[in-house]
Amino acid sequence: MSSQVTAPASSIPRISVIVPSYNRADQLKEAIETLVNLETHGAFTYEVVVIDNNSPDHTRQVVEAAIETSPVTLRYLFNPIKGDGPTRNTGLRNSDSHFYAFFDDDQFAPSHWLYELYQGHLQSKADIVGGPVFLAIPDEERARLGRICRGILREQDYYKKLQPYSGSELPGTCNMIVTRQVFEKIGHFSETMITGGSDFDFVNRARDAGFQLWYNPKAEIRHRVEKHRLTREYMRWEGISSGAAHLAATDYKRGGLTRLAAMGIARTGQALLVNIPMCLYYKITNQPGESLGYRAMVWRWEGYLRKSAAIVMPGLFAQPRFHEYLDFRTGRKIAQGGT
Repeated sequence: MSSQVTAPASSIPRISVIVPSYNRADQLKEAIETLVNLETHGAFTYEVVVIDNNSPDHTRQVVEAAIETSPVTLRYLFNPIKGDGPTRNTGLRNSDSHFYAFFDDDQFAPSHWLYELYQGHLQSKADIVGGPVFLAIPDEERARLGRICRGILREQDYYKKLQPYSGSELPGTCNMIVTRQVFEKIGHFSETMITGGSDFDFVNRARDAGFQLWYNPKAEIRHRVEKHRLTREYMRWEGISSGAAHLAATDYKRGGLTRLAAMGIARTGQALLVNIPMCLYYKITNQPGESLGYRAMVWRWEGYLRKSAAIVMPGLFAQPRFHEYLDFRTGRKIAQGGT
């Protein structure tokens, strides 16, 4: 498939807000309600593009009902190919804007969200701008979880001012805006990373290609957290999945077996010298949220090693049940209280 994004004819900046969705019709309805009432201050126009990844629920009906009353252009697209990469790419291939903003179906957007992302671009001249992600949970629950668990649940609150991302801190497709030029140079999201991680791969490729990645603390969104995401079972899935689908797969793609081996050794050292001892320390001192966070980091190490084994010796370590477990639909089922 072509990875070209068509340039819009109008000189007025136009933004397509890309929203992939799977089996979250009711949450999507609330997300759309916030997205169709965003402030532009005359600086740009925008549309909202929802891509249904073959949802078995009433996602299509929700979007079509919202189209009838939306004050801005709202479109429904359908993608039958499983995965977040193919789903976002469907939105890109069917849009013709100067900018593409990315948003998840379980979030809430303040009215200034998109304007602040765009202002971040104007002020920094960066081709990718992200912003904070705050969890829509009570303060006492947030404190109980601990820093690592909150990060696993997508919380991002990196800096207090407009500045570049540094080190391992990166924007994600839950909250970022990207210029058309980035896609023209490096292509779309990977469609081979079917268990997730295509956004992590994309921003790393963009950084490697020389594009600037900046953070605007004013462009915040709120991320809904289902109660079953707060459980040990979900944290285990997230840890193993991110270690395998995000870290190991991306390391191999970026540096082959040499990088995979080097990073595997480094992560093993971190697990043995830091994560396991810290997990035990917080367990002994009766701080379950912090202990669970470090336990999730150990699970991430496990996922990394198992995915690495499958890459290096696929015949010996095929692990079909393991790869089935990595599927994002498995995580979605756990988050919704399924089995």
